[in-house]
Order: sequence, then structure tokens, then C-alpha cells
Amino acid sequence: MSLLGKLRDIFGSEKVVEVENFEELQEEFSERREEKLRSIEERSSEYRGRSKEALNRLEEDLNELEDFEDRKGRAVIEDNIENFVETRKRLIDNFSEQESIEELHEELEEFLGEFNEMSQKDGAVLEEAGIEDSFSGSLKELSDLEDEIRGFLNDEFRTRERYEAMKRNIEDLREVREEIDSVEGSIEELETSELEERLEEKNDEIESLEASETRKEYDRIEEEVEEKDEEIDEIYGSFSKAIGRTERGLKKLIYEGEIGKVTKEGSDILRDIRDGDKKEVINRDSGKVEDAARAAKKAAEESDEITDKTRRKLLKGLETLKDFSELKEELQDAKEEKSKLEDKLESHEFKDRRKELRREKKELERKLSEIEEEERGLKERKKDLMDEEKELEKEIIDIFESEFETEVEVK
Repeated sequence: MSLLGKLRDIFGSEKVVEVENFEELQEEFSERREEKLRSIEERSSEYRGRSKEALNRLEEDLNELEDFEDRKGRAVIEDNIENFVETRKRLIDNFSEQESIEELHEELEEFLGEFNEMSQKDGAVLEEAGIEDSFSGSLKELSDLEDEIRGFLNDEFRTRERYEAMKRNIEDLREVREEIDSVEGSIEELETSELEERLEEKNDEIESLEASETRKEYDRIEEEVEEKDEEIDEIYGSFSKAIGRTERGLKKLIYEGEIGKVTKEGSDILRDIRDGDKKEVINRDSGKVEDAARAAKKAAEESDEITDKTRRKLLKGLETLKDFSELKEELQDAKEEKSKLEDKLESHEFKDRRKELRREKKELERKLSEIEEEERGLKERKKDLMDEEKELEKEIIDIFESEFETEVEVK
């Protein structure tokens, strides 16, 4: 031990121990307790030797009982003694020489518990045979040694435990700090500025496209599609209104058989009109629908079976159907024009370009999100490691302060 260490032991520890780092604190512990640690190691080695010797003496005492002969010649007593000796010697054979004094004590404690575990019958047999004291001396020696080692572990050996705990914690602290450095390096390697710049450029491209002539042309075509939709709806509306106006009058005329010269198909057409079946009517041959409408018009003008109000309404509806071919042609033209316009929209440069730009933007956002998520995970890991670092630092200081009853300051 250094002169400084001896002076500390003589006059007591100083108020505060200042060190540059925790490795230096470990060296300080080792220097102050150098002689005590050496003494602990020597005593541990001594206890290992004494344990071995005590076990050998116990085995020798048991060996003397191997050929035991009962003075009364009772075979049952001899058999029980033989079995007792065999099981106890087996315990000795299974006893392993532990390097660690803590493990040695644990095994010794377990050995004594098993060795002394005997039934009431076993005790009675030993007593009856008069050999209950044959190995009591060596067994007591081993038991006393176990007590002595327990006291040693609970007292002097605490210094060794603290020193080993400090060494483990300092090693753990070194590994934690290395991992913190590694995590910090990984965080620094994460680069988002390039992705953010590219994402901003992509947004600019999208904004530019949205304000371009290409977009205006696309919007104009969309408006034309909407106009064609309105035109188609208007034609369908006229057709539906015409059929609605004829319903009441046609029911009466058909019921009374007032409609004269009309073909079978013409009759079917008029019934479809009467029933308001617009889908069936719209798919009929234009000329036959017009023939049927003229036949119904003639009947309406000549019939006395319907009122004037019903007649006027019926004739107004039939007037529209009388020009059914023109109406249907307008509808067909409007549908074809709408289809052409929709084809233009589908293949339009703006639509393809917008789709591509949005896809590229989404991909950039995904990559940026992944990096940000990774960064959050690394920062959370760093926080956990720093908490672990503080806990280890505290434990190391607590160990030193507990051993030397002094404060520690790591600069």
C-alpha cells in the first residue's frame, strides 16, 4: 500500500474523493484495499483447503464403519449401517471443489443439510449400534467451518464483493458508453435534407403542372364532359316527360281498344310506353316507335273515351315520341361525343404526368418517414442508454462510498 493509503487508514478517509474517471476510482479502491483483498483471497484459499481436509476426515470416519459388525449379530442393523454409509459417502464423492468461495459455501451448506437428513429409524439404528458418535467430531468440524465461512462472507468478504461489483459495473458502463457513441454516429449518418429538398422540388413541379396550360386544357375537356352529361340528362328528361304524359291516355285507349291499325310490335311498344318502361322503349326501332306514336295520336284525336285534358296531355307526349328517331339520334351523338371526350381525358398528358408526380412524391414521403421513424427510435435508444449510464455511475459511486464512508466526485 502506498504511503498515502496508509495515512488514510490511520487518520480516516477524507471528505471527498476526486477522480477524473471511473477507471481511476477502481484503481483507488484497489490501492486502498490492496492488503485486505489479498487477505480475502488467502483466506478463501485457506477455506477451500480446510473444507477438503474436513471432508477427507469425515470420509475416513465413514470408511471405518464400512465393515461394521453388530455385537449381537443383527443383520438388519448391519444392512442399515451399510446403506447409511454408502449414501453419505456418495454425497462426499459428489462434492465438487468450487473456486468461488460463495459457491463453496452454498455447496457445503447443501451438503450438510443432506448429510444430516435422516429418518427417525436411521437415528434409532445408529444409537442402537452405538456408533452415533463415530463421525460426530469430523461432522462438527465441517459444520463449524460452514458457520465460519458464512461469517466471513457476511463481513470481510463484503469488500471483495463490492470490488467485483464495481469492476462489473465499470465494464458495463464502458459498453454502454460505446453503444451511446455508436447510436450517436448512426443518428449523424441519417440524412434528411436531400430528401426534403427533393420533396420540395416535387411539390413545386406539381404546383407548376396544376397552373399549366396542360391543366387548363384538361379542365376544359372535363367541362365539356359535364356539358354532355347535362345534354344526355336533358334528352332523357324530355323522353321521360313524354312517356309520363301519355300514361293515363294510353291506358284508356288501349283498354277501350280505340287504337286501330298497329302491328303486334307496335302494340308492344305502346304497352311499354303506357307502363313507363323507358329502357324498353329507348331500345326499340325508331321508325316503329314513331309509327306506334302516330297511330296512338290518330286514335286520341278521334276518341270520345278520354277527356279533353287527358287528350291534350297525351297528344303533347306523343308529339315528342313522333320525333323519336331525331331524339334518339341526338342521344346517341351526345353519348359518342362524351365517350370521345372521356378517352381524351384518360390519355391526356396532364393526367399521366400528375399521376407520375404524385407517385414520386409519395415515394419520397415514404422514405423520409422511414428515416424519421428510425431517427426517433435511435433517439429513444440513446435516452434509455443515457439513463442506464447514470444508473451505473450512481451504483459505482454508491459502492465506493459504502466501502469507505466518504463522498466521491468524478470530474
